[in-house]
Amino acid sequence: MDTFLYLIVQGRIIKSTGQHYWILSSGSIYQGVLRGSIRLEGRKTTNPLAVGDLVNFKLHPTDEAIITDILPRSNYLIRKSVNLSKQTHILASNMDLAVLVASWKMPKTSNGFLDRFLITCEAYHIPSLLVFNKIDLLNEAETAGLENWMQDYLRIGYQAIAISAHSPDQITTHLQPWLNLKLSVFTGHSGAGKTTLLNRLCPELQLKTNAISEQHKKGKHTTTFAELHEWRPQSYIVDTPGIQEWGLMEIQANDLHRYFPEFKHYGSNCKFSSCTHSHEPECAIRLAYQAKNPLLWRYPAYLNMLESDEFNWKPWERKKN
Repeated sequence: MDTFLYLIVQGRIIKSTGQHYWILSSGSIYQGVLRGSIRLEGRKTTNPLAVGDLVNFKLHPTDEAIITDILPRSNYLIRKSVNLSKQTHILASNMDLAVLVASWKMPKTSNGFLDRFLITCEAYHIPSLLVFNKIDLLNEAETAGLENWMQDYLRIGYQAIAISAHSPDQITTHLQPWLNLKLSVFTGHSGAGKTTLLNRLCPELQLKTNAISEQHKKGKHTTTFAELHEWRPQSYIVDTPGIQEWGLMEIQANDLHRYFPEFKHYGSNCKFSSCTHSHEPECAIRLAYQAKNPLLWRYPAYLNMLESDEFNWKPWERKKN
């Protein structure tokens, strides 16, 4: 008979390898496992626990942790599972900021990638920051193009900065103020320089990086598992694996327009309260776009997403004017 008295402790998941979890609690790190009944309870994701999760765990005198409860999440960042297309994977949870590291070239980040990231942040109530990296590689014309690209997003209410991961002054001046006293999750496509940037921000991390393929101008995955690091007191960063494509998960076609904040001012003027802003007559958003409203430059992207394979949007449900 087990005569040990277990101490119930609360902590935060800082690393997961699928079977084992590392938990930060009161300055100490414990390795633990998840109780089987929790692992199977109605989970639709490939990982029942994510970095950033707050948990209760039983602490054995041998310092083994048995996770008994997962506390409610304030938010989470989700993506399509790499190997199981019908399942999802939670990158991180309970964050104060989601940072997308993007690049103008080598490789070029697409608008679609940026928009899908921002839509996910809008849907799960996560403040976001776009970090355009590798500005040291740009010529004058490319620099002007990047500035216009940034301004497009700034005009519709998003936050964005442009830096070089190889410039300590730019990191200190432009990036660090966003991260102080926050739990910030870093993500981006492979090769955008995310891991290099984190190494410059916190050199003791010594995260592994790879060179860009000259043939394909794409990066390779170097981060295998998401992991949380304290880069200064009460300030945390989460490094996540690089992503090639960002799919929209758990978002319905009829709700997609809600995650384009630039639509909100115009949508209330539509003739129909249930307007999807695609085919309906007297749609205020479509009319404003046709009138060349500069704030609605993402409207064609919205229509493309609406009719993509990501949504079960049947052709006969979309009537043409």
